[in-house]
Amino acid sequence: MFKKVVLPTIAVSAMIFAGFSTLLAQYGSERIEVRVNSQDIIYGEVRDFVSPGMGAVLSLTLGLASIAVIGYSESASKLEKLEKQLLSVQEAISDKDVRIEELRKEEKINNVEFVDFSRR
Repeated sequence: MFKKVVLPTIAVSAMIFAGFSTLLAQYGSERIEVRVNSQDIIYGEVRDFVSPGMGAVLSLTLGLASIAVIGYSESASKLEKLEKQLLSVQEAISDKDVRIEELRKEEKINNVEFVDFSRR
């Protein structure tokens, strides 16, 4: 579980954070200006709006989301496997029941006394 879920999640989170930090380092001093109808809505530098803390939160959130997705997919595949096993067990029981009924009919035909061991 640790190798399959946690390590890839940590790797993905670290890559996202590294990319986010690289983006911030490269474009952090660039100016952002958003105007609507000649009125400034947003004006400032990239680092004013995007902080390393936001990158950490983003990478943590995506990491947790990937843990959830991986866990869900594993549980879904286990559920499918268990459902297939249940179906095969039910089919085996049904086949045994049919065989038991056939044996009962054969016993009655041969006028041999049949002892029923089932509990009712």
